[in-house]
Amino acid sequence: MEARILYWGPSASGKTEALTALRAVLDPGGRGMLYSLASEDGSTAYFDVLPVEEFRFGGQRMRVAVCAVPGSADRAPERRALLRDADAIVFLADAHRAALAENRASAQELESTLEELGRRRNETPVVWCFNKQDGDEVIPTRELREMLVPGTDPVYETIATTSHGIFESFRETFRLLLQNLARRHGLEPEPEDRDGLPEQLLPQLARQYGSGNGNGHARPAGDRTLQLPVPSDGMAEPERAVESMLLMAQQHAALAERMRQVEARNTELMAVNRVARSILSAMEIDNLLVVLLDSTLERLRMSHAGVVIFDPSNEGALKTHVTGFGRDPALAIAPQAARKFFDLLRDSDGPIPADRERNRDLYDALGHVDSRIDGAIFQPVKMHHNAPSGWIAIYRFAEEEKLSSQGLLFLSSIARLASLGLDKIAQFDALARDRETNEADAQELTAKLEMAQARVRALNRGLESRVRERTHAVEEKLARVRKDAAESAHRARMRGMASLAASFSEEVGKPVSDVAGRLDEMRARLEDLRGASGEDAEVLVDALEKLVDKCVRAVERVGGVASSLTRVTGRDEGDEGDEEIFSLNAAVADAVTLLERRTEGCAELDLRLGKIPEIPGDETELSQVVVAVITNALEAIERTGRRGKITITTFADLEGATLRVSDDGDGIEPELLARICEPFVTTKSGQPGAGLGLHAAQSALEAQGGSIRVKSRAGEGTSASILFALSPVSAART
Repeated sequence: MEARILYWGPSASGKTEALTALRAVLDPGGRGMLYSLASEDGSTAYFDVLPVEEFRFGGQRMRVAVCAVPGSADRAPERRALLRDADAIVFLADAHRAALAENRASAQELESTLEELGRRRNETPVVWCFNKQDGDEVIPTRELREMLVPGTDPVYETIATTSHGIFESFRETFRLLLQNLARRHGLEPEPEDRDGLPEQLLPQLARQYGSGNGNGHARPAGDRTLQLPVPSDGMAEPERAVESMLLMAQQHAALAERMRQVEARNTELMAVNRVARSILSAMEIDNLLVVLLDSTLERLRMSHAGVVIFDPSNEGALKTHVTGFGRDPALAIAPQAARKFFDLLRDSDGPIPADRERNRDLYDALGHVDSRIDGAIFQPVKMHHNAPSGWIAIYRFAEEEKLSSQGLLFLSSIARLASLGLDKIAQFDALARDRETNEADAQELTAKLEMAQARVRALNRGLESRVRERTHAVEEKLARVRKDAAESAHRARMRGMASLAASFSEEVGKPVSDVAGRLDEMRARLEDLRGASGEDAEVLVDALEKLVDKCVRAVERVGGVASSLTRVTGRDEGDEGDEEIFSLNAAVADAVTLLERRTEGCAELDLRLGKIPEIPGDETELSQVVVAVITNALEAIERTGRRGKITITTFADLEGATLRVSDDGDGIEPELLARICEPFVTTKSGQPGAGLGLHAAQSALEAQGGSIRVKSRAGEGTSASILFALSPVSAART
């Protein structure tokens, strides 16, 4: 049964580009041609023909030709001849506003020609494509539909030059065509084909559509012109010429397909001959498998294949295999699926498919092993006992085409040759074993002993060398670890120093500014004092004394902040050599002083300082631990954008002296809480050097004998408890 899909539309609306794009989808392998037919003298307008690969539908062999009519005004007879036997129509309109008149004229011609031919409008499905959507001044689809489309015909927006929408509109046209043919001719398609979906009928179309390649730019058609003399007088003559040209295009396509089949068969026979010579010359089974794999992949042009051989004399144990996966996927499937697979191998001599329609259990099992597998073909390899000795497998990924019937025949031929090669290798192996058993036992034992002694000597030398290398590597690694730890602690201290410097700048900035202002005011009062006398002079002197007092307090404030910074960042040079004693409450006071201005801006501070004995340890490092913990609490509240509360508590018990800093900030996520003291683990993303503060604090505390514990809930706040170890004397007093 033959059918025709006709692309209709005004001149230059993109019909040839649409067929070129369709060819790229329908014929991804580039086997067929797109035919443009013209007269010998060039006076007759050409039209395009795209034959679609033959398929079966409703028990019938179907052959579809896709044609594009000539759009010029003087080619109405050819258009009428093509329309007479059209089974479905695609109207390709130019969506530009400047082409509206030509679109209307072409649509009217379509209606009138159908009426002249005695065909009812609703008997032929029509799909409308509004093409050239990428141009300027494009008419909106809704408006253009109201102008051109009668009824509820499907409408698509397309760009033929880029294939956009071309395949989707053709898919709908093909579906309507098959439904119309089934209704007109009483066809009964298979249940899976009742909707007439093209991907169920045209395998090459389904592959191209499924891989998402239908929207790429169409492949150039190459040399695709056939010429045929066409008489120009009379209506019947153009009709006969059109049908002759269509017949010629179909015959040319059929002949080209036969030539391809003959060439493929000839190539296959030559490949089988080469493989046969290689297999019969192979003396070892591994060499045989490599020959089989290389030959199969080269001939079938597949990317992944495998050859698996079992040892019949050893209860079917795996003897050897070679595959592009490293290990054949069929060797890793579940036991139940594996048993069914071996039953299939035993009961079949031909190829065994594994896809969605056939052997679905095996297909699913392979998918669990490697998700890229979208199908497979297994060809059993059997020797003289007719039991399976293994298989040759072709694994197909989603973007690869299925094997043709010629490919399956080639696979069966290779399997028979493989069986012959295995028999030959088995015979050679038996002869080799017999020859080896006839050798003198004394010579064999002597050779083995000498080899063992040489191996022991080599192992001893290698062991000594590896021990030296490992020892050197461990020493280098320990040196790197020490260096990294020192660098991490240095970076953490530098970051803490930077934070303290910022706090110091903020704390002393206001008092210094106040002093500068008071000095300017004192200068003005002194000028007034020079010209004053009596009570006015006394008033000015009192004002000057008050200004001086304010300046003194501001300077004392600066001195206090500077002293706190000095105690936090390092001890005085005169303290060197003395036993280092750390005062926890003093360190808290210094930290509060340094951070006072910042604290006033975002949080309420609650100090609960208990009686704390002297704590042995490096005052500088432990003071920076206190500053780091309080700073973390401030930053947690600042990130919330609201005013919060920080509670600082100190107390001493039998375990030691404890500093507890609690805040109601943004808290810490559970996955970060367990790793909060690890280097570079932080809640402050995007800050250079972040993630080292608590790590450095933990290192300083561990060196002093203390520890740090952090409890937190995201969005509810954090509580950090710092435990400082006490000296035996201080602990006894506590």
